[in-house]
Amino acid sequence: MPTPMTGPDPHESEASIKARKQLLFGRDPSPAAASAGPRKPFAELLLETPAAPLSTPTKALLVGLGLLVAGLFIATLVVCLAVPKKKAPRTSTSPPAVPSASIS
Repeated sequence: MPTPMTGPDPHESEASIKARKQLLFGRDPSPAAASAGPRKPFAELLLETPAAPLSTPTKALLVGLGLLVAGLFIATLVVCLAVPKKKAPRTSTSPPAVPSASIS
């Protein structure tokens, strides 16, 4: 009779999982990550970044796309409201009339 296969020791599996977790999600011990220093807060970066206006071609492109979207929206509304809705033919719920045979 064959013996069932036994899995690895649960303690070894747990240690292996923890080691892989540390490799994947642990802190990067490289010197480049340590020398980066603290990051600047967003408010400070926002003050340092100058506001640049959009160029004329970019503005024209955005206005053109906006007009196109508005035109398509209006056309959709007009088509949806102008086309009369077709009603489904009425189906009778009563059975069809069968002519009765008269006895003469």
